[in-house]
Amino acid sequence: LHAEGPLGSASSRSWHNLLQWLPEAQAAPSLDRLASLDLIGHGAPDDLWTVSMVASYLGYTGDSAQGSARKWLSRKKIESEGREAGRRGESQYSAQRVRAAKESSPGSGRHGAARSGGRFTEADSS
Repeated sequence: LHAEGPLGSASSRSWHNLLQWLPEAQAAPSLDRLASLDLIGHGAPDDLWTVSMVASYLGYTGDSAQGSARKWLSRKKIESEGREAGRRGESQYSAQRVRAAKESSPGSGRHGAARSGGRFTEADSS
């Protein structure tokens, strides 16, 4: 259960099942009465990204990058999966969900105008 262990600082169904099992295991009168915990088939913990990593992935730069990333995450309804350790720890988000949300909404520019190097090349012709 240590933060550097295989499930530390990660969110997954395995971690959730472990947290549900732990009070029952602590209440067991002896080791031979301890219920086994089956984590097979629940997959590895999700890869988690901090807000600054999400901002970098989305291409945000500057002083407002993290704020912009938080707004984007909120619009996409992606909630925090955890938090880094320490007083200044950042919120962490599922990298898989961030990638899927980004790929499903690449954007098409202003009123359908194409982009070239981040700039709009022509206005909407309609």
